[in-house]
Amino acid sequence: MTRARAAKLLTAAALAASFGLVALRTRRPAMPEGPPAAARAQTPGDAVYAMLEAARAGDVEAYLNTLAGDQADLAARTLRETGLAEFRAALQRSQRGVKGIALRELEDLGGERRRIHAEYVFEGRNEAQQIGLVRRGGGWKIESVAAASPVSPAVPYGAPVR
Repeated sequence: MTRARAAKLLTAAALAASFGLVALRTRRPAMPEGPPAAARAQTPGDAVYAMLEAARAGDVEAYLNTLAGDQADLAARTLRETGLAEFRAALQRSQRGVKGIALRELEDLGGERRRIHAEYVFEGRNEAQQIGLVRRGGGWKIESVAAASPVSPAVPYGAPVR
């Protein structure tokens, strides 16, 4: 894999991680001391928030612990190809500009799999994305992240209320 392709894949993975940190910080209480957040992902939404929190903090180990399957393989391969410093920086860059996130469980895929619809709010635009999760080791992990697509919000972020 070329460095440019690795960078694109890392950017796509990081973008998936980036879109909820502001909401995470304002809508979720602080995580209590104890096992890593990924180990406590009691709901699919918890896993998404843990991934976003780890990306914002540049905590590569915690970020990788939120992933499973192909998504974990892709992130590990990208980390090997780009190196720790660039991977961490890309995770943190992916958080810039995010104003909030809305999650809703879209579909029960049967057994231990779920799909969540995430809508990320930026100034001037929104993006929607499907995130696939699987229950592993007593918690939920992210196993797939679809490409984000633009969404036209009914009221853009920052618009004056009338």
